[in-house]
Amino acid sequence: MWCNVGHAESKWKIEEDQKFFQVRKEGTIQKGDHLTFLINKNDCNKIEQTFTFYTSKKTHQLNK
Repeated sequence: MWCNVGHAESKWKIEEDQKFFQVRKEGTIQKGDHLTFLINKNDCNKIEQTFTFYTSKKTHQLNK
């Protein structure tokens, strides 16, 4: 019997490494932002959530 591990819609990306399944979606406002869920293979009852975002600091010129 064959069973699919997961199904993703809306451009979700699913990756697997030695310890985790990683489910990630790129942000809708700013390119490069991500929402990520990590599922530990040894304890799939817990999900860790991480996210990235960009910010900038306005630079001021000093008048001399």
